[in-house]
Amino acid sequence: MAVAACGGQQWNLQAPYGPVWEEEWTIRDQEDLRQKLPSRYAAYEETAARVMVAPSLATLAEIGPTRAEERPESE
Repeated sequence: MAVAACGGQQWNLQAPYGPVWEEEWTIRDQEDLRQKLPSRYAAYEETAARVMVAPSLATLAEIGPTRAEERPESE
């Protein structure tokens, strides 16, 4: 399942939709993934990327707000 976990970064969705204010998430986008975890990036490209595509921004907007839009202003 580790390959599937790369989807947010691989599709550059971690920054707008992931918990960017949490220090646990250090890989923000596809380039970070390629540089920091090259074997994981290659595994994704050889497997899931062949059958999966990122959802469109319009679809994501229909589903709900980005994490930045959700984040309470007090944090």
